[in-house]
Amino acid sequence: MKNPQLKRAHSEDEYTPQMIQELVKCKKDPVYFIRKYIKVQHPTKGTIPFDMFEYQERFVRCMESNRFVITLQPRQCAGQSRRLDRVGAGGGHLMDLLRGHDE
Repeated sequence: MKNPQLKRAHSEDEYTPQMIQELVKCKKDPVYFIRKYIKVQHPTKGTIPFDMFEYQERFVRCMESNRFVITLQPRQCAGQSRRLDRVGAGGGHLMDLLRGHDE
């Protein structure tokens, strides 16, 4: 099962100056990254952009500016609580890659 949209491992890419500017912009502003690149699957509308509420934006900014964040989550998120420190409101490992973390 090969996905034509996925690149092969260890393939090298060439980046244009515009692509580098976009990467830098995404690295500096996680809310911009989420609004522009994160998509969710809607049951009737299909794939749609992740439209954040203002409280979600505040949460992402809080996680960006603080090393430790304590939140009150509903019980439906109990299995996800360990992932919140990695995923936040949509950034996840990709945001770590943009920041240069090796975890």
